[in-house]
Amino acid sequence: MPELSVSLNKIWIHRTEYLKVVEVREGSRQKFYSYTYTVKSRMGWLPCVRWDNYEQQPHVDKYDENGALLEQRPCREKELAEVVKLVKIFRRNLSAMDISQL
Repeated sequence: MPELSVSLNKIWIHRTEYLKVVEVREGSRQKFYSYTYTVKSRMGWLPCVRWDNYEQQPHVDKYDENGALLEQRPCREKELAEVVKLVKIFRRNLSAMDISQL
């Protein structure tokens, strides 16, 4: 039986923005991923957008300025490099976009 491995990383986008990365692999196969774009506000660090495949259903979550979930939409599987590129290009505009189509 292949071994499970969990990786946790933080990729800084700007001094007040980072991407929190959680990946679970079974051997060479990715079982789970969660990429959360997080921004600093007066209330601390809050999630803005999260891509994940919880229960093998890829989707994107959008959060409001208080960190409360606004909506969840299905999307296609995302690779970390693709998410980093999207976040670096669109940054704080992500919350106003229909990112499930990107």
